[in-house]
Amino acid sequence: TVCSSDLIVGKFGDYDDPLLDVPMHRNGIELAAKANDKVLALAPGRVAFVGALPGFERVVVIEHGGGYLSLTGRLLAVAVEEGDELEAGALLGRAGPKAIDDGLGTSVYVELRHGQRPIDPAPWLRER
Repeated sequence: TVCSSDLIVGKFGDYDDPLLDVPMHRNGIELAAKANDKVLALAPGRVAFVGALPGFERVVVIEHGGGYLSLTGRLLAVAVEEGDELEAGALLGRAGPKAIDDGLGTSVYVELRHGQRPIDPAPWLRER
């Protein structure tokens, strides 16, 4: 689990943006969250980056080994530092409000990649 419900409110892949009414593509998923919800690591690994990315607010990138990386974003507060070794389910931080309303409400963004290729992280949620 990544946050309290792991309810997917924004699916991986192509979708129609409800506010802009244009086709878009999402390289990760949006999980429903409440402000200040705990946000947890998807899988064990080493924290490779902690910072801010436009559109994703504060993010944590974890290297999981074997060429796998995860990016967890829309964080208000971050509880880890670059170089930290984490277990699955370790606290990454707390969910925060979005800078720009995208019609999904408060959510946590999770992206999983193998090399440069984005992978749908939804099955990883079900495995935990």
